Parts: sequence; structure tokens; C-alpha cells
Amino acid sequence: MRIMLNNYSYPGLVRALEDMGHEVLGKTTGPDEFNWWHHLINLGRSNEEYDVILRSQIEEHRPDVYLCGKGWHFSKMISPETTEWVRERVGCTLYWSLDDPDFMQTFSELEMWRGYDVALTCCGECVRQYEEMGLEAHLFWPAWDQEAREPVVEVPEDKRFADFLIVGTPYAHTVPARRDVAKAVSELGVDLWLYGPDSWVKQEHGGYSSLWKHYHGYWKEWGRVHDLFAGARVNFSNHVRRAEDYLNDRVPMVMGVGGVLFLDRQPDLDKWFVDGEEVVFFDDLKDLVSKLMYYLPRPDERARIGRAAREKTLSAHTYRHRAEQLLDILAARGLK
Repeated sequence: MRIMLNNYSYPGLVRALEDMGHEVLGKTTGPDEFNWWHHLINLGRSNEEYDVILRSQIEEHRPDVYLCGKGWHFSKMISPETTEWVRERVGCTLYWSLDDPDFMQTFSELEMWRGYDVALTCCGECVRQYEEMGLEAHLFWPAWDQEAREPVVEVPEDKRFADFLIVGTPYAHTVPARRDVAKAVSELGVDLWLYGPDSWVKQEHGGYSSLWKHYHGYWKEWGRVHDLFAGARVNFSNHVRRAEDYLNDRVPMVMGVGGVLFLDRQPDLDKWFVDGEEVVFFDDLKDLVSKLMYYLPRPDERARIGRAAREKTLSAHTYRHRAEQLLDILAARGLK
């Protein structure tokens, strides 16, 4: 098959599809490519200009499958009319969201479901919502990208650089608020490291000036961010809200390097990951602090959890596994 990837083109997914005999389009972002994000966000094309580019590329390449990630960013979007036009010319159109569940309302209001046959979502709760819009929907979590993130070497305890690491945006609307997690951990006197926007430390943006001593700016080498996760004794992640079977992209990135991950307890996630064995779930800020103080002085337990996390990720959550799942979905629709 000829599979056109628009926006998302993880190297591990591409390599797996190619290894299984398929041609993958959309791996580069040159001036004439059809990568949506590249044109609308990086090159500043208008919606109308990009719709023309996409249609011309569909006509030129004639893919069997069209797989689009996101396709929307504030005032920028691929028009539903263009997606409907694409569907008339390919065997299957798929929408892939790593932004659910927050994006569901916008997706519905903008009628972006028009033109898509299948939805791939990182949130089980959203499967039913996509189905109500008339799409075939599947849980399709983010994964460890073994092509982009290798090699990984276990970091000895005495070489780890931080007790507690947070990489990301200091959201105030998460439960618990990320900025409050950082403040509480800082008050414990442990070695906290923060990476992300300076709103972590600016009171006018909701941050805490007391966090300056822990703040290290943006992590500039995103392709090697997994080295950060590997070097921390404990990593933190939580989701934008609670939802069934919801997994953000930080989870496989931390677990894939054998990092110990403190993760907010989402409904039904304990069906997939064993608490205290592969991840450490926390229920609230008090529970997080209690577990942090338990695990920090126990390097052997942390090492055991980290190794189990990596083993689980490599056995079930790489982009090769996602490629196999994608091909099974397409095969059920008669595409092989």
C-alpha cells in the first residue's frame, strides 16, 4: 500500500510500515511537501493555500491510505470539504489524535469528522464520541519510538542528576495543578528540576517565584529528551483531565528509557499498567508526596520498577506495535 502521513510521521512507525512492504509518503517537510503542520504553522500558509497543496499532492501521489494527525491549530485547519474530496480518491481516510480528550469539542464543532472513515485516539472515552459522529474508532496510544529514541543505557544511581523531574507546561487546571506539584516537592527539600516555559516562575502567569532555583529553561534538544527522563530518579506526568483509558505521549517516553514514572491515576489504566511494579500511580498531591518520600531512599525498588517499565513498553508499546495495529484496521476494511 501507499500510505500518506500528514503531520505525524514517527520514524519507528515509518520504518515498521516500510519493513512490512508498504510505501510511506510524507516523511520529509520540503517546500513542496504536503505536511500540514509544516505549511500552516512553520511556513505560514493560509488554509486555502494548503488545501490546494494537499489536493495537488493527492492527485500526484494517489495514495491508498490517507492518515492525518490533528489537522487543526487555533485558526488553522484543513477544511472538511477538502477531507471529503480526499476520501473520494483514496481507499481509507484516518484521523489520528494525540490531543484527546481536550480536542473533541473543537473537532465536533468544526465538523472535522466530515471526510474521515476511521478515528485513532489516545483516549478510550473518546472512542464512543467518535463513533457517535459516524466514524469507526480505535484506541491508539502514543508509543515508544525505537528509531528516534535509541540507544538507551541504564543510568547508575550515582550518575542520576535529579530526584524529581518535570518537563512541560505548568498547567493550573490539571488535578493536581502541575505548578502546585512543583511547589510541594520543592518544599520537601529534594533536588527538583523543571524544564518548560518561564511561566513556571512568573507570578503574573500563575507561577511561583520560589521555583527559580529549580528552573532550567526549555529543553532545547527534544530529540534527546529521553536522556533527561533516564537520568532522573523520579519522573512526573499528569493528564489535562481525567478520562477513561487516557494516555499522554510522555508515558511511553519515560517508560521506554526505564524511567520511574509517577502518573496520575486515570480510570482503567490499572488494567494496562501494574501500580508499584511498572508505574507509580498517585491519587492526589498528598499521595504523591508520600510516595515520593518512600521511593527516593529506595534505589533498588526504583531500579526494579524502571526495568519492568521498559520491558512492558518494548513488549507492547512501540511504534512497530502501532504499525501492526494500523495494518490490522486497514485489512479489516479490505486494504492490504
